[in-house]
Amino acid sequence: MPVKRSNLESVPSDVAEKLETMGIGTTDELLPQAATAPLRQRLADLTAWESAVVLRLARIADLCRITGLI
Repeated sequence: MPVKRSNLESVPSDVAEKLETMGIGTTDELLPQAATAPLRQRLADLTAWESAVVLRLARIADLCRITGLI
């Protein structure tokens, strides 16, 4: 079940807002765009974030797929 980025406490609101402006509003929309290292680097370049931030977001989105975790 997709989770809205703004509903995740571990994601700062400014980060969630930036993703929203890029058309990434849920974890299901983030995962395909952060599935591989080159895709995460591309997203990092587009957002001016460090690649570690994008990797952290991808890991959070991946964990959201586990039923009962959120």
